[in-house]
Amino acid sequence: MSKQTTGTQEEPTVDFDALIASKIIEKKPDKKEGYNTQVVRSLAYIMEAPAGHIKVKDVASYVRMSLFHFQREFKSLFGVTPKQVLASFQIKEAQRLMLAETTFTQVAKQAGFAHLSHFSRRFKELVGESPLRWLKQEQNRQAQAH
Repeated sequence: MSKQTTGTQEEPTVDFDALIASKIIEKKPDKKEGYNTQVVRSLAYIMEAPAGHIKVKDVASYVRMSLFHFQREFKSLFGVTPKQVLASFQIKEAQRLMLAETTFTQVAKQAGFAHLSHFSRRFKELVGESPLRWLKQEQNRQAQAH
């Protein structure tokens, strides 16, 4: 897992497929294995849900754990909070939509952000640059690759 530094905040960047695979392969047999299985299942649930349209409490409920216990076990197992994972998936969905030439207003709405300003602020916090700047750089990268 790497971290991106933006100002004074550090946000983890996670390869979720590799993370799930490592936790499934790891399979540490201990008294918490039942919780580990539930938490790994929760990550699969998050990955299948529409980005931005579920909350941490919904995920905890899905795996039949209290919110507090779920958050603690999730962070213990994966090293990041469920909220960070949900935010990361929201941003990945927003990036996909932007590359599909969706307007920023529609991107914000479809990715589950309440307002365009909230989307822009959160995007910059997690990616390190504004949505427009990221989009232009990504389009330039793609143009140069062809």
